[in-house]
Amino acid sequence: MQHLEERKCIHRDLAARNVFIDSSKVAKVGDFGLARNISDDGLYIKTSCVKIPWRWSSLESLRDRVYTSKSDLPYPDIESPLSLVSRLSTGYRMPRPHQCSEELYTLMSSCWIENPLMRPSFTDIVNQLEYLLREVKRTYINIMEDEITSRVDLK
Repeated sequence: MQHLEERKCIHRDLAARNVFIDSSKVAKVGDFGLARNISDDGLYIKTSCVKIPWRWSSLESLRDRVYTSKSDLPYPDIESPLSLVSRLSTGYRMPRPHQCSEELYTLMSSCWIENPLMRPSFTDIVNQLEYLLREVKRTYINIMEDEITSRVDLK
């Protein structure tokens, strides 16, 4: 996603189903059917009536039909675009998963700030993740259907 952002491209369907992991555990983003180039000011304004994956759209994308590289966000378990806009407008954000560290949730939450200019860029996200992996000692848990299958202590 950092690579796309640097080339002024937005994905518009960033979801786990579109991230593939190869045998070397390198993640690659796929399904570029909704991807668009953005203008020099960093914006893409949707003018057509093509359906979009609204559960993965930011508030400004749903409300104003404006997309930036900071507009790909996931919101599962919400039943309609109107209810999503309503919930996000009142400040709703997804709660922290119980296996998620406070530091990682803080980073996630910064990606959900209503004002897209205040959200981190993908470069900022990469830098913060690298810092967390390098500097913060954590026990990472591999989970499968909410069952602990193995523990790996990194650092």
